[in-house]
Amino acid sequence: MAANTVNDTHTHDFDAQVLVLDGEITITRDGKAQTFRAGDSCEVPAGTVHAEQIGPQGVRYLAGRRERA
Repeated sequence: MAANTVNDTHTHDFDAQVLVLDGEITITRDGKAQTFRAGDSCEVPAGTVHAEQIGPQGVRYLAGRRERA
């Protein structure tokens, strides 16, 4: 994703798992911001209200999703 991109507060109808390959992404949920860098991973369960801020060098990541029945 491009540097300094902001994805405002939103939810997904699936569980997401992200593994950061390079760059950084900050995910804010439950009022707490956490930054993930190369080698870090995080899970965002379905229905979790969150926002994303991409770092100044952008971010490259692998994302998996598990659909909820």
